[in-house]
Amino acid sequence: MKFNTKTLQGLKRRQALMYVMLFSLVTIVIWAVFSLFSSQKKVPIPPELLKLAQPLNPNIDTQIIEKLEHKKEYTNSELKNFPIYTVIVNTQTRDINLVTIDKAEAQEEEKRQEQEKIRQERLATPKPTPSTEIIPVDLETTKSAESN
Repeated sequence: MKFNTKTLQGLKRRQALMYVMLFSLVTIVIWAVFSLFSSQKKVPIPPELLKLAQPLNPNIDTQIIEKLEHKKEYTNSELKNFPIYTVIVNTQTRDINLVTIDKAEAQEEEKRQEQEKIRQERLATPKPTPSTEIIPVDLETTKSAESN
């Protein structure tokens, strides 16, 4: 059997095309495997999250319930007499005072009254108007101006 050169060149082209396609297939497979492994990176989970992810204990601890039952319960009258403290800082002198809420409210009320009193004094003080202003005049200057 005799092969002519055209047939031989056609076979060589097909063989080269097959090599290119085989190389492309191998490249695509390696790329896909590499992508899978790189996307499956193992990220460590912090121990705090692992502790929080543990399932809850479905059993009720009766000792805790007994402790809750034995705690002191305050009545409304006891709570009314219970002092609540607040910190008051004087911004000018940097003094820090610890007072009960009732005293703090009284101090705030005094401060408001004092501010209101100052405001009322400012409103009550008459402001000079142009008609009531006293303007010093030099009499000699005015007499000489009138005679000319």
